[in-house]
Amino acid sequence: MTRAAVGSEKAVRGRYVALVLAVLLLVTAALVLFNRNGFLANRRLQIQMQETERELESRAAQLDSLEECARRLTTDSLFMEIRVREVLGWGRPDEHIVRFVDPE
Repeated sequence: MTRAAVGSEKAVRGRYVALVLAVLLLVTAALVLFNRNGFLANRRLQIQMQETERELESRAAQLDSLEECARRLTTDSLFMEIRVREVLGWGRPDEHIVRFVDPE
C-alpha cells in the first residue's frame, strides 16, 4: 500500500471512530434525559413533590383553623352563640331575625 492509501484508510477509520463516539454520546445523553429515572423524570417528580408539600401545608393550616374553631365551640359560649346565629340562623326568644340576600 502506498502512503496515500494508508493515510486515507486512517482518515476513514478516524471518521468512523468519531461517528461511533458521537452516536454513543447521543444515546447516552438520550438515556440520561429521557429514561424513566432520567433527568426529566426526576425534575417532574421534584415539581410534583413541591406541589404536594404546598398542598400539605395548606391542609395543615386548614386543620389548625378547624381545630381552633372546634376548641372555641366547646369552651367559648359567646363564640358558640355567634356561630349558631350565623350558621343556623337562630335567635333568642322574642328576637326578630332579619336576613339580607344578595341579588344575583
